[in-house]
Amino acid sequence: MEYLNEISYRTTMARTIGKKNGRIYLDYVFSSHDNRFFPMLNRETNPTFLISVGRPLHNLIKIKNTAIKAVIRVDKSEKTRLESWNQNPGIFFYVATSFDRALELAESLALRGDAIVFAPEYIENEAEGILLDYVKQFEKNVA
Repeated sequence: MEYLNEISYRTTMARTIGKKNGRIYLDYVFSSHDNRFFPMLNRETNPTFLISVGRPLHNLIKIKNTAIKAVIRVDKSEKTRLESWNQNPGIFFYVATSFDRALELAESLALRGDAIVFAPEYIENEAEGILLDYVKQFEKNVA
């Protein structure tokens, strides 16, 4: 479990929500503007599965970090599916109809020791506030 402790304490910008089935759940607690979000995300060194509400695919496709294994975008107007694959750096991009479906997908893909990260809400979207509510709900279930 040393690996999990390393992840949770290496930065003050990521808050550990909980640990479940050998996976660690993190919440990035910094600005939801892309100019601060992407530099932090690109510093990840551990296998990571990202759940994001409100960010369009054309913004998320900019991620170039090979530690990011999959990005799951929540969009109620879409069907849950594989949306795209970026061969270099090897990131799968999914879209899910709800946060619950996104979490199910992340948990089915993530291995023991991997991180599931809840991205900060993209504030220029009507989905504002959805992710925060789900993170609070998730914290209660893990605790």
